[in-house]
Amino acid sequence: LYQNGWATARRITQSIGAYTATLGVSKDRAYQLYKEHGTCLKGLLVERILDEAGAEEFLTEVHKIDYSEIEPDARLREVLSAVLGVAPCWVFTASASEHAAR
Repeated sequence: LYQNGWATARRITQSIGAYTATLGVSKDRAYQLYKEHGTCLKGLLVERILDEAGAEEFLTEVHKIDYSEIEPDARLREVLSAVLGVAPCWVFTASASEHAAR
């Protein structure tokens, strides 16, 4: 949904690398966990580097990035508004609820 040339995704990836470094996990290992498990968080949990109690903190911390270059998208708002008027909708995300709310 971000129309900024993947800049937001790159910031989150950098943030994940910085956070996992605090856990003693290198940026390369974090990426390997992502490739093996679908998300870095899933890998951290499966390999017991992080427990369930730490998962929400991980999500909250890695999504504390600068969102200033994400500009309103009138067309996307129009499409989403039309869908909301027709049927109930849910947001499924692999992030903290605060990130989804933004």
